[in-house]
Amino acid sequence: AIKHSGGTSALTIDSSGNLTANANLHYAGAVLQVQSSQVSAWSPTSSTSAIASGLSVTITPKFNNSKVLVLVSMNGLYTQAAGTYAVYHLYKGGSIVNFMSSVQGQNAGSGYEYGACLAHQYLDSPATTSATTYEVYYLSAGTSGSVGFNNYAAGGNNTTHSTITAMEIAQ
Repeated sequence: AIKHSGGTSALTIDSSGNLTANANLHYAGAVLQVQSSQVSAWSPTSSTSAIASGLSVTITPKFNNSKVLVLVSMNGLYTQAAGTYAVYHLYKGGSIVNFMSSVQGQNAGSGYEYGACLAHQYLDSPATTSATTYEVYYLSAGTSGSVGFNNYAAGGNNTTHSTITAMEIAQ
């Protein structure tokens, strides 16, 4: 057993030569855990107020000083009417923490525009070891019309997915 300055075992090498690290051992930049979820349902809305997309992930940081890197991939974005566009936001614990706006659809001359993707990254400092939920909200802006994501177009249902991933990064 190799002990750290606190006196408890940090690393153990068993009789077969396998190395086991104490659960509290970490170094700056190490990925401590990854949580992810996806949504594959087609998701139209005409709401001009932000609504939950169903795309959410919960992570419980192991350390109070950890960072959380949130990665979002929205696929099959679409708009239904000329001048209508979708606006996407990242929420944490029910409050907006970052704008992920998409102007996809703003320049659509005659209506339907689909197939675009939106990738977004956000580095958070939650300063907690409590469960923290990150969620994507979205709304329709511009002229009145439907917007959404996971538009399968000619591919059929369940041929695309939107994903949210949260990674705890040690400091």
